[in-house]
Amino acid sequence: MPYEDKILIVNNSDLLNNFLTDCFKKYNIELIIVKNPFDAIIKLKNELPDLVIIEYQLVMDEKIDFFKEKKEYKPISEIPIICLSSKVDMNSILKAGKNKVYKFFEKPIKQDFLLKAVSELLKRDLKFDDTPSIMEVSLNNDMLFIEIGMGINYEKLNSLKYKIIELMKLYKFNKIKSLIMFNDVTFNEDRLFCLIKTILETTKASPTMIKILSTNASVKLNLEKNEKYSKIDVFNDLSLAMDSIGTINIESLVSNSNIENSGEFSLADSELTSKYFNKATVALVDDDEFVIDLVEASLQPLELNIIKFTNGNLFLDEVAKGNIPDLVFLDLMMPSITGFEILEKMKEKKYTIPVIIFSSLSQKETVTRVLKYGVRSYIVKPIDPELIIKKASEILKSDF
Repeated sequence: MPYEDKILIVNNSDLLNNFLTDCFKKYNIELIIVKNPFDAIIKLKNELPDLVIIEYQLVMDEKIDFFKEKKEYKPISEIPIICLSSKVDMNSILKAGKNKVYKFFEKPIKQDFLLKAVSELLKRDLKFDDTPSIMEVSLNNDMLFIEIGMGINYEKLNSLKYKIIELMKLYKFNKIKSLIMFNDVTFNEDRLFCLIKTILETTKASPTMIKILSTNASVKLNLEKNEKYSKIDVFNDLSLAMDSIGTINIESLVSNSNIENSGEFSLADSELTSKYFNKATVALVDDDEFVIDLVEASLQPLELNIIKFTNGNLFLDEVAKGNIPDLVFLDLMMPSITGFEILEKMKEKKYTIPVIIFSSLSQKETVTRVLKYGVRSYIVKPIDPELIIKKASEILKSDF
């Protein structure tokens, strides 16, 4: 059966290319994948695709002017472009708008939004699951925290799969435990089983390595009916769920510089150069200036835009003005306003800024309390510079 459409993908990440292949494989779309702008121009001229999806930072870092070459060759000048980027600034948008860029997608990529844009450009009705759903994934030491809200969406399950792969690759895990937290989720049995199957296959774990937190009685009833998943425990209390997964010791709950990690990490191995972060803004909130300076020095190789606050109220005032950082490192115990109070105010205002806690508090009750606010990670002081870089990359360099 001949392909209906042709898309050229210009991106040098194998993982992201595999994700995009999964996105489009059921729509009878031919994908042509190249890893640099020079090859992209050649393929554009030879293949005349219907659409180009390109990693914006990749074309900006190369000597060849991709946009100029495309614009000057008439047969390809009108082919629309979708750009993917870790961070989008207004100058990039204005420049891209003159070069047939239809849309910028800021990473992490939302698969349903991408499919909708492609559907409009190809003038095709690409059917996809539009079930309202929120899926968030974070990793603390040897455990994945997977938070599901509203519903289970098949498209977002694909994104979840690649997010888990991305995290396991970053931290060099072969298999990993998971805690799935349902928050006011509506779903049927098939979607629940599809979620469990995706997590098991991706994490290479056994059912006993998955625990579920849910107040919905139907979750447990459905699992008990399925022989493969009947050994998965379901809890309605976060502390009990953590205890059951083998996390009685706080060291299994938090990232700590004194804990031996399962995977070694080096800046060179991870390819975390400043170009991947594209001047992301990171806020450091701690009343201890020495700690702030240490974290700032740790992040220096990434050439981030660092803003420092020794007073939590000043941080909240800045956010209220619309100056939203891409990531926050937050201490819990501060004199003017505590980290707990800041998290509560952020929740009230519905701010969705990724937060990493760094604190000397290591009681399980404290960790459990902040995790309920959706923090992305918890680091126990003293701070390890390599761990700081790793945690920043987990959020700022994420494709999914």
